[in-house]
Formats: sequence, structure tokens, C-alpha cells
Amino acid sequence: MDKASQNSINIINKNIKVYYIIQILMVIAITFPHAILTIILLNKGILINQIAIIQFFYNLAMLIFELPSGVISDKVSRKRTFMISTVFLFMGFFLILKFDSFYILCIGWFSYGLSQALSTGTLDSDIINNIKEYKKDYYKTFFRRSNYIGLIGSILGSGIGFFLYRMIDINIYIISLILICFAFIIASLFYKSLDNEKIKVSRVSDFKEHLFSSLKEVRTNRITKYAILSLIILQVYLQFHFHYWQAIFLDIGIKEDYFYLSYLIFQLVNIFVYRIDLEDFQKSKLYIVFFISLLSIALQLISYNNLLYIIFYLVVLFFFMLISYLSNYLLNKYVSKERISSIVSFNSTLQRLVASMSLLIFSFILKFLSLRMTLIVISLIVIIAELFLTSRLVSLRKKAA
Repeated sequence: MDKASQNSINIINKNIKVYYIIQILMVIAITFPHAILTIILLNKGILINQIAIIQFFYNLAMLIFELPSGVISDKVSRKRTFMISTVFLFMGFFLILKFDSFYILCIGWFSYGLSQALSTGTLDSDIINNIKEYKKDYYKTFFRRSNYIGLIGSILGSGIGFFLYRMIDINIYIISLILICFAFIIASLFYKSLDNEKIKVSRVSDFKEHLFSSLKEVRTNRITKYAILSLIILQVYLQFHFHYWQAIFLDIGIKEDYFYLSYLIFQLVNIFVYRIDLEDFQKSKLYIVFFISLLSIALQLISYNNLLYIIFYLVVLFFFMLISYLSNYLLNKYVSKERISSIVSFNSTLQRLVASMSLLIFSFILKFLSLRMTLIVISLIVIIAELFLTSRLVSLRKKAA
């Protein structure tokens, strides 16, 4: 190995450690108020119907800026784009902390959404590109560890934020602002990109050309295409799970006191998923998990025991989280270095569109079916679609290996 390559590897190793620190700081900062967001808004005098409007501004910012931000990250600078995202996050949280006005809170949530749109496909994509070029064998480890850190940070952030809110109220946002500042400083001082963060383009036509070439890659790269299709279809099930699991548990007689425990159990499911070696994941294993999940869906129909119902629910959830993990893993591994941020952002935008449409469809279906029956129907449709898509993904991965 020549001296230049060894120097690049040393920089990558340092960047990975710096990224892990930044990731845990940002995840905790963002999830600190998650468990009590609705309570915070209600205490500010916001009406229930206004909460949905405020959330709309967050989603609007994500939909407008997520794809353009990916193109900017690819063509200008992933590090700079990330740092700009932290500035908008700081601004959003500061407005939420200091103001009670409905209109200013809408601006705050828009700034929050813009920050999340900008941060998609930045430092993580930069590191993945470098790993694929200099440390291919480390990709699996990095992907698993970054997922673990995100999960642990989310549990810590939401849990600590929930308990601290009882003591310091809205001032939990001050802690979030401090963590964001630390992340900004650490990224600025210690994260060093291999391309030295040179500005690569200056013309609008360059951005358009890059966007169209990214869309072309989605069409022509079969692994990328199937991975994105898998992830957007998954949103149909995941959105129902995220928005209605509490209502389903109440319907079967589970008390609210057990909801936080249930949330922790859901995170344990993710931990088990992240322990799976995806490089050794073959079609035979996919079919086994599929049939067990299909059986669990059927048993949910006839189960009248709460504990058994929850077990069957968790088995199905495990299958879908596994598919999400596998699809994201393959998408990031086989997407091109030059367009990784654009395609990751494009994928995220499509997922948000499907998520929004799914919620509208749920509101219609629930007029005719019960929550539990709607869950069964959605689970069956999505699991069959995912079996086809992921089996194709596994086959294509085997050919590409």
C-alpha cells in the first residue's frame, strides 16, 4: 500500500470516530423533546388542529428541499451541507424555545424540517463512499454500528428528555441547542473530507445535469431500483404501525402505563435485526422469515390472548424491520459514489410522499374496517410485495458480488 492510500485510510478512520460522536450528539438533541412534543405545544396555547398545521410545515420543508439538498451535497460539499443543516436546526429549536406564537412556531418547524432535509446523505454518505473505495470490508461494520448508535441515541434522548421535562420544562431545548453547537464545532474542527471540500460546480445547468443522471441511475441500476421500491412500499406498513400501534394495544386491553415499555421492546426488535449478517443473508433465510411472519399474521386473526397477540405483532414487525435494514444496506452499498447523496435524498422524498398518501388511505379504510382488520389487510399486501422485491434484491446482489 502506498503512502497516499495509507494516509487516506488514516483520515477515514478518524472521520468514522468523529462521525459516531456527531451522530450520537445530533440524535439525542433531536429526540430530546420527542416524547413530549404534543404536550409542549399544548402548553404554549396551541390548539389541537393547529398542531397538524405546524407539523405540515415540517413535512413541506422536507418535500421541497430534500432532493435538491442531495444534489448540492454531491456537487458542492457534504460537510458544508451538514454544517448548514445544524444552523437551521439551531434556528428552529431556538424559535420553539423562545416563542409561543402559532406563526413563529410554524417557521420554527419549517426550519427544523429544512435542517433534516439538508442533513440527508451528508457525512454518512461521504464516509460510505470512502469506505467503498479504501476499506470495502468495513462497510458492513460501519452500517451496523451507525444504526446501533442511532437507535441507542434515540432511546436515550427520548427517555432522558421525558424525565427532564418534568424538572426543567421547555428548557430541555437549551440542552438540545448546546448539543447541536458541540456537533457543529466537532464537524468543523475534526472532520476532514478527502476531497478537501472543493466547490465543484457553479452553474445551475450542472445541478440539473446531475439530477437527471441520478434519476437515470435509479432506472438503470436494478439493485438501486428494487431497494428504493422496497423501502417506499414498506412505508405503507410502517406508517400504520407508527401511528396506530398505541390504539391497537388499547383495543386489545393493554394499558397506557405499558406504552413506554412497548416502545423499548420495539427498539429491541431493531437491535436483533442489526445483529443479522446481511452479507450471509440468502433466499432460504428470507423464505423462512417470510412464512413465519405470514403465519403470525394469520394467528393475529384468531388470537384472544394479549401476550400471544403482542408476540405475533412483534414477529411481523421483525420481518419488516429486517427488510428495511436489508434494503437500506444494499442501496447504500451499490449506489454510485458520485450520486449517492442525490439518490439517498430521492429515496427519502419518495418515502415521505408514500407515507403521506398512506395516511389519507388509512383514514378512508378505517371508516369500513376495524383497526386490527386493517392491520391484517395492510400486512398481507405489503409482505407479499416485499417477498417479491427482496428476493429479487438478494438474487441481484449475488450476481453483483
